[in-house]
Amino acid sequence: MTKLLGTYRDKIILERLQFPLRKRLWDLRDAGRAPPDPDVLRWAAQIALGLQHLHSRGVLQVDVGPHNVLLDRDDNAKLSDFARSSIDGSCRLVCPGRRAEHPDIPAGAPSVRSEIFALGSTLYELETTRQPYHDRDDHEVHRLFLAGDFPHTARLILGDVMRKCWASKYALSAMLSGIYRALSSPMLGLGACSTASMLEQEKGMLSNIRALVSC
Repeated sequence: MTKLLGTYRDKIILERLQFPLRKRLWDLRDAGRAPPDPDVLRWAAQIALGLQHLHSRGVLQVDVGPHNVLLDRDDNAKLSDFARSSIDGSCRLVCPGRRAEHPDIPAGAPSVRSEIFALGSTLYELETTRQPYHDRDDHEVHRLFLAGDFPHTARLILGDVMRKCWASKYALSAMLSGIYRALSSPMLGLGACSTASMLEQEKGMLSNIRALVSC
């Protein structure tokens, strides 16, 4: 998550980061490229671990998505913008986008279940650079989601994780287990790192995820 450095005259001081993850995804799409698999896996793990930390503290981010994830100068993903989050069951002050909104859960009643659904849509955007059903209007997206009709994900490295997030078949720890298995792959995980610092970061993530899924 975005690091709090301190306060000054009732204002918070946060670490300086680059830009929203969604901007990186759009830039890649405009260039006709997709994010490298190691980046997708690293960002997915970092976002999931961030949400797990929030949920353990009774906080729901509510508006989960790449627009509320910032990249630091090492391209690590950090959750941001908690001004309208739900804390200890308080009323939410923002609505998630239609493509991240669980069709069976009212927008005014956010929950861990609705956050995991939104995370599924976030993972889809990470891999494809587009939101689910980006070419459909909001009404059609809601109808499709309500019918349990989600985008095809069979060719995506985290496709199974996405489907289970959308189908509410996951606790967050189980979802982290799916990401952990992908990160542990010799084809896609640590072996793809190009720098020592990145290697250490991914080792740390693997350790954190392993501890969580073994609970």
